[in-house]
Amino acid sequence: MSAQRCAFFLRGVNLGGKNTVRMADLRAVAAELGAAEVATHLASGNLLAVPPETAPPTAGAPSTAPPATSAPRPADQPTPPDAFALALAAALEERCGFAVPVVARGAGELRAALEASPFGAHTREADRDEAREALLFFASAVPEAQRSALDREVQALARGGEEVWVGERHARIWYANGAHGSRLSQALFERRLGMTVTARNLRTLRAVAARLEA
Repeated sequence: MSAQRCAFFLRGVNLGGKNTVRMADLRAVAAELGAAEVATHLASGNLLAVPPETAPPTAGAPSTAPPATSAPRPADQPTPPDAFALALAAALEERCGFAVPVVARGAGELRAALEASPFGAHTREADRDEAREALLFFASAVPEAQRSALDREVQALARGGEEVWVGERHARIWYANGAHGSRLSQALFERRLGMTVTARNLRTLRAVAARLEA
């Protein structure tokens, strides 16, 4: 089955004039790596693309990927979106001179994460500001024991009406008073999980999801 269009979320770019990645450069690098239907949304590092079926070469290295076959993919081999995210991160680091972690999500997984609110019906009220609710995407799945320990910690840190839920592949946070100054930071999740975590608010993610499904 051919690869589907996916979202690739860059972590920590274009914030306060630091770690600048031009979206035109991002689109160009993705195309050079073999992606199709390449587009970006906003300037915060949201790439939409169909990843190549075989893993593109990492920056500066020749491709050693075998031809595509119909054989099953080994359990420890990354999927085309995850393999492309790794190659994209390496290529961007070479071009930009700083690390640019990338986390991939397919259209179906992104839509499911958006629609399955763990907070109850009150979170879907018309006056709920979706710019204050975020999904924090994990680079890989988090084991249940580690997830449970993190959940206990972040529940204790929530303040001022904040709500937080920790899943296997992402967390969801309602920042009642905005994310600035909250103790439920992306950096906290990264420290506890030891992996890349990148956050987007629901307003941005709904727009990305709609474009993936168009």
